[in-house]
Amino acid sequence: MLSVKLVDAIIKTGDFFEGELDFEERKVVLTNESREWFTKNLGVKNIGSEFMEFYSLFVGGCGPRDDADPIFTLEELLESNENSYWENEYPGFGKKYLQLSSIEGEHSLFYAKETDKVYGASWGEMGNLANETLPETFENFHVFLEWYFNV
Repeated sequence: MLSVKLVDAIIKTGDFFEGELDFEERKVVLTNESREWFTKNLGVKNIGSEFMEFYSLFVGGCGPRDDADPIFTLEELLESNENSYWENEYPGFGKKYLQLSSIEGEHSLFYAKETDKVYGASWGEMGNLANETLPETFENFHVFLEWYFNV
């Protein structure tokens, strides 16, 4: 579950969707329909993941960090997943990872669907990521979010 400090940091950006947010409790309350959508459309395995909660709440693409790539909105994430650039070079890549940010700056963030880890990879490291030999940058999505939102 997203911590109160993360929910507050996301609300502070002004880029959030109220649909599944309990303002009083400062927590996201996911419906079964939302969980099923994330599993069906993005292949996320953990139905109680903070990844699902985050993308059910956050609608913007920018966080407060100057040293971080803006992360994709849910729409961009879905489009990236459906048209994975990496799938052509590394078959099966899209079943393992979701690209969280653009690689235009020659570096991108990736979410591992089964392990909840987040990886930072440059162009030259993509083969290592695809072969699962690249060490994770963040041990889980929660740690990534705390870093991303400076909490």
